[in-house]
Amino acid sequence: MSETSNIAEIGRKVANEIFSVFGWKTTGPKDHNFECARPDDHEKDTHPSDVVFWYEDPYANQKIFLNTDLKSWKKETFSKPKIRGEIARLCQAVDCAGTSPSWMTLFGDSNTNFEVHGLLFLFNRDGALETSVSRMLADYESESFTLPKHQRVFVFTPETVNYIAAVANDIKVSCGEGDLPGLRKLNFYYPDLVEIRPRSHNRNVATAEVLGGPWQVLRYNDKFGAARHRQVGYYVYYRGKGSSEDEYKYLIDFFFRYQLLGDDEVISIRMPFANEHAKAVFTRAKDSYASEFFNLKEFRERLDRITFERIPLIKLDLSPTDDAIPNG
Repeated sequence: MSETSNIAEIGRKVANEIFSVFGWKTTGPKDHNFECARPDDHEKDTHPSDVVFWYEDPYANQKIFLNTDLKSWKKETFSKPKIRGEIARLCQAVDCAGTSPSWMTLFGDSNTNFEVHGLLFLFNRDGALETSVSRMLADYESESFTLPKHQRVFVFTPETVNYIAAVANDIKVSCGEGDLPGLRKLNFYYPDLVEIRPRSHNRNVATAEVLGGPWQVLRYNDKFGAARHRQVGYYVYYRGKGSSEDEYKYLIDFFFRYQLLGDDEVISIRMPFANEHAKAVFTRAKDSYASEFFNLKEFRERLDRITFERIPLIKLDLSPTDDAIPNG
């Protein structure tokens, strides 16, 4: 079995408390090893799979499977060699998963087109880590890891985990309080890319690429007023600190470029990592942006339908139940 006897429970919590909000589903057993299809190359007989997530790709007609390695570590466990070793092992597992009959039997779907990628989920369970894991890994070249070109491994650092947990919590709270219409009526926005268009601009899944990006755009339809007019709104989650006007101007450019701010739409920029001056900077950024367009009344009214909201970080409980158990 995988590294701790509690991984299956951690996987259940991660699936239910975080990724279910983003449209991810699980398949097959949790905390299970599958047989290696290339034992001579990989120098092992099995590979671990703590949990396998899947979702439909918004751009291609295929399923995406994420063979996931869950780590719940204390501060002292985080180091460059340790994380590099985990990435290398996960690359082997992902490389093997696409050809392993054992993996296909446990997790795959022979009736559909699919790709298998990897996800290394790094959680700092004592909350004491002060070093940025992204900076820790900044000098690693992806070419140094052995992985087929069509396959990828995503690394969700502790900061990313805290961020997406805050976003998931805010969405659930907003649905519960009636500010959003309900999880089944929410969609994430996907713009046209240079070489490919999404099957639909609005999908009920946020992909690993989207969750690892600087912002996520959640779209909703709601009804209001005596005429029950249908309003389109967006929650735009942004992981920046809001220290500069340029941060907000870049977002506003995005809204206008992809026509998210029409005659009736409202947009709420929601930030869990916002610094203490973020709201004031946001207001100045809107004023400055408006002045660039000669402060036209109609344009200013559109800008005023963009608001700022600071959202809380939450305390995740993804710790093994027995601290004496090795933490990876």
